[in-house]
Amino acid sequence: MAARRRWWRAIRWRRWLAVLGAMILVLFVWQQVAGRRTEAQQRESVAFGQPTFRFYCAPCHGFHMQGRPFIGKVGAPPLNKRGYRIFFRLMPDAMEGWVADQIAEGNAIMPAFRGTLNARQRREVALYIRLVNMGGAPVP
Repeated sequence: MAARRRWWRAIRWRRWLAVLGAMILVLFVWQQVAGRRTEAQQRESVAFGQPTFRFYCAPCHGFHMQGRPFIGKVGAPPLNKRGYRIFFRLMPDAMEGWVADQIAEGNAIMPAFRGTLNARQRREVALYIRLVNMGGAPVP
């Protein structure tokens, strides 16, 4: 009798794990579909985001998004890197929003561009960074 209860509990836990795994898979697929844009939208984003990136971001982050070494307080991290690729793939919209917020607010080293770039420009630069990380846009 005790062995039978243990067996039933084990099946119940496996069932819950299967349901949880299915939910995670559905959320992952939903995020991928929600974050997709058409080819025309991607080309438009590159057309708007690339020149803005080149003018405002490339002097510090580099024209190939390779970053600049930190010397004192001057420098910038690379934007084309494995960690970004993973997060852009797992949660594209959330990551784009985070990058756009970083552009707007800045941080201890990076200046805030809220007054310089409007919301669309910040979003287009974030999308351009995403497309470069995902291989969907050429690096300047």
